[in-house]
Amino acid sequence: MKSRNESGFTLIELMITITVLAVLLLLGLPSFSEWTTNLRIRTASESVMTGLKTARTEAVRQNTIVTFVIGAADPNWQVRRADTLEVLAQSDFGTTSVITTLIPSDTFGVTFNTLGIAVNNPDGSPPLTQIDLTVPETLLATANARNLRILISGGLMKMCDPNVIGDARACPPI
Repeated sequence: MKSRNESGFTLIELMITITVLAVLLLLGLPSFSEWTTNLRIRTASESVMTGLKTARTEAVRQNTIVTFVIGAADPNWQVRRADTLEVLAQSDFGTTSVITTLIPSDTFGVTFNTLGIAVNNPDGSPPLTQIDLTVPETLLATANARNLRILISGGLMKMCDPNVIGDARACPPI
């Protein structure tokens, strides 16, 4: 009799492998969901920072007053010339699950003068000084959310994490 040298998996080995993979997937799913939600906040914040930097750069480059306008209800922003209202750049955050809170709440954006410094908006309202980007508690508990804040002062902008204390990511005390 000849002994056959067979290779491959038995049905039991295959079932054990699938069971182990299913358990690992179930254990990792909450972490993955948290990670993707926090990634939405980060992406939206980086988009807003890009818009602010574009507005400041265009104001200096074109030697004109440029306004960065952000929608509190709609997740989008525009960079416009203040004199002609020509749209120089615009973006959609791509997700409605990010909540944008503008401070002061009665303003709509930031206007940069020809030196790239934030000044009062064309309607006389003060420029934005803070933009908070968060997700609803129904999507992710506040303790697990990596909410971000954008601070605007003069011509400087900083993205920071209001929940972190004591390192470079932390927001300065208000």
